[in-house]
Amino acid sequence: RLASRLLAVGNAPKRAYHTSVLFQRELLVFGGVFPNPDPQPDSCSNELYIFNTDTNSWYQPIVTGDIPSPRSGHSLLLYDEKKAIIFGGWDAPKCFDDVYLLDLVLMEYSRPEVNGQKPTARSWHSSSLLEGGRLLIHGGFDGASNKVLGDSFIFDIDKLTWIKVIARPEISPRVGHVMFLKEGTSKEEEILVFGGGDNAGSFFSDLLKIQIVPE
Repeated sequence: RLASRLLAVGNAPKRAYHTSVLFQRELLVFGGVFPNPDPQPDSCSNELYIFNTDTNSWYQPIVTGDIPSPRSGHSLLLYDEKKAIIFGGWDAPKCFDDVYLLDLVLMEYSRPEVNGQKPTARSWHSSSLLEGGRLLIHGGFDGASNKVLGDSFIFDIDKLTWIKVIARPEISPRVGHVMFLKEGTSKEEEILVFGGGDNAGSFFSDLLKIQIVPE
């Protein structure tokens, strides 16, 4: 079946390199890059747009709290059924290493104080939510050193604590890849990783099954 274009009402944002999640039949779109009139360069956004799939309409919610700075290339995941977590991203010329939480009922952002061995600032990393309210991130791009990363970290959302972990087998440094928790009966958490690139012209087609162990 061919895809069809929805006739939506409201002002849809022009965005690239944004993130989105589906929450209670609504598509939430955060951040990304939007075009400016020539000759101005494109800009990053920190706006939140929502598309209601029942009414086919776009709207912008009123948000409060500690609103994230504009960014793209970040990660955004749902957790605890009614909350979202944002990590990292970039707005030229810098990358971010911050964590933001968004209460999707109150539409309120918070920026918690985090503990532990946190990852360096990065964008274009991959992320996945593990059991027990833990965020796993891998790889990405460090704008400060112009380096592609291959390290992995877990953020315990309840304890607000980062720990560095190791992927087995080892994953080569990469950006722009995807990562998902494989559901099954195994007692060990298995992660599927696909694709990405080295930011130097090479692209990957490998599909990897990894396990995460403490450093």
